[in-house]
Amino acid sequence: MDAVTLALASVITSGVVGISGIGAGLWTSRQTANLARETRSQERLANAYLEVLSSVERQGQWFQSRGDNLVARTDPYFSGPTASFSRPELGERSRAKALLGAFGSTQVKNRYLAWTLAAASIDEEHRLLEWSWYEDGGDPNRPIDPTTLKTLLEKLQPAEVEAREALASAMACELSVAESHT
Repeated sequence: MDAVTLALASVITSGVVGISGIGAGLWTSRQTANLARETRSQERLANAYLEVLSSVERQGQWFQSRGDNLVARTDPYFSGPTASFSRPELGERSRAKALLGAFGSTQVKNRYLAWTLAAASIDEEHRLLEWSWYEDGGDPNRPIDPTTLKTLLEKLQPAEVEAREALASAMACELSVAESHT
């Protein structure tokens, strides 16, 4: 091999190595950018799910508090304080629905819908109990008949808890699967 051929081969080899290095650099930077984008997406999803779960949990505690207060009023001798949570803002459900619309999977949206139906059933039962109480005279000193609370305590509240737990489980499962892919 003469000197010119050797020099030409050396230049070509250096060019191929240089182009390969540039290609590897571009591939690495693209992979890093994709990973960063996916990480940000997962963080937004986790934050959205956390906000929705916080809202759902606050409402669940409020439902439990209302039920406990009614049970306390079934005892004619009960005169102690009852725990009371303030009613969560209606806007919380709207925000939760918006967050799930933007970030939620179909399964999580369906679980949230199941929970909202369970929550609406409790709200309706409380309205009926309140209406019945006023129809019966609305005497705050008269104890509530425990049998009137049977549907609320034995069916509706457990259904709401079950729906809330299923929602949390679906979100946790989805986040853990997404985390294993990153």
